[in-house]
Amino acid sequence: MRQQNESQNQAKLWIFAKIFNFEFNIAFGYPRSDICETCEQNAVQQKEATQENDQVRVNQLQTAHNHHLRQAENFYTAMSNETISALDDDVACLCFDFEKNLPLPVTNVTKEFFSRQLWIHNFGVHNLRGGESAMYIYSESYCQKGPNEVISSLKHYFDNFLPRHIRKLQLFSDNSGGQNKNKYVLAFLSSLHDQFEEITFSLPIVGHSRMPVDRDFAHIEQLKRKQDKFHFPSDWTNLIHNAQNVSSFQVVFLEHPLTDDLVDDGTPIADVFDYKSAVESILGPPAGIMSRKSFRFDDQGSITSRISTSGPHNLNFQILKPWASTNLLKQNIRLVNRAYNAYIPLTKAKFDNIQDLLKNVFIPPEKVFYDHLERSTQNRAADDELEAILDDEED
Repeated sequence: MRQQNESQNQAKLWIFAKIFNFEFNIAFGYPRSDICETCEQNAVQQKEATQENDQVRVNQLQTAHNHHLRQAENFYTAMSNETISALDDDVACLCFDFEKNLPLPVTNVTKEFFSRQLWIHNFGVHNLRGGESAMYIYSESYCQKGPNEVISSLKHYFDNFLPRHIRKLQLFSDNSGGQNKNKYVLAFLSSLHDQFEEITFSLPIVGHSRMPVDRDFAHIEQLKRKQDKFHFPSDWTNLIHNAQNVSSFQVVFLEHPLTDDLVDDGTPIADVFDYKSAVESILGPPAGIMSRKSFRFDDQGSITSRISTSGPHNLNFQILKPWASTNLLKQNIRLVNRAYNAYIPLTKAKFDNIQDLLKNVFIPPEKVFYDHLERSTQNRAADDELEAILDDEED
């Protein structure tokens, strides 16, 4: 009898699970914070037109939305396995982006949620053909998060991870103007015509920027949720190195060793160079850059572009001033200087917040990472205002 009752209960549980999983349209997930604005505005306008019984307007909006989605899909088609596998062996396909900032220290004390933390930056480069990824990791006290860091990381990747037989590049990134899509990155790519016969640099429709490198970051975020505290750089670097199940990510530090004792542990270190200052004087305003969805660099350093995510590159794009030449551009880049001669001071408010949080961390004598942090004598007005708010919270 007891065995019969257990069998009946298991049968009921199975029926319940079947109904719950397959007959109810229930899903759980995090709210999206990167929804496409164009899609959202189109949806709002369609609702307004529907309420007004304006079917003509509804049809126009639906047609425009479908065209928008096709343009977005073209970007992913160019990164698809079918497209890439059909390319010649001398073509490398890469996508790159920054992961969202990683904080230190993470102690989970109440005060932490109202405090500024030290940011660890992670710039990822994903090889679409081989599936390997390199992660360029550094502290905000080492260098900043702009074109110099992007270009220096790409230069290091091209020189150290690409096979020598590669003659063409297909690059993919998002539309971040301060980091990826700007005249400095374009000038750098244009200067590589001696190394590569052709470079294509493609960007997605804003709001539709899912890339394989984002899946790499998702592995990191997934593993991050299993660890509740991050006290030292090694907590992040070890997690990132081991976040990939099949093969570990290749970790590279920028500027300095990102180690607990600031000692070189054998991890490659890439120097950051000041490309912005090296080329600023010969670059003109990049007119129309925001409307361009792809750029093509030929073996002479010339740039053509297009405003759609597919089709020919039939629009000339000029970044050099009229009197400047590609040879001058190459010369300036070849003579580029280091970007940083010392650690970057933190704002007074951030420095003080970090020191306050470190009271909750046991720091052995050999772990001197936090000792290099410096406090700036200047403070931004926004920091002063936020600091006053935090003081009120503490009171």
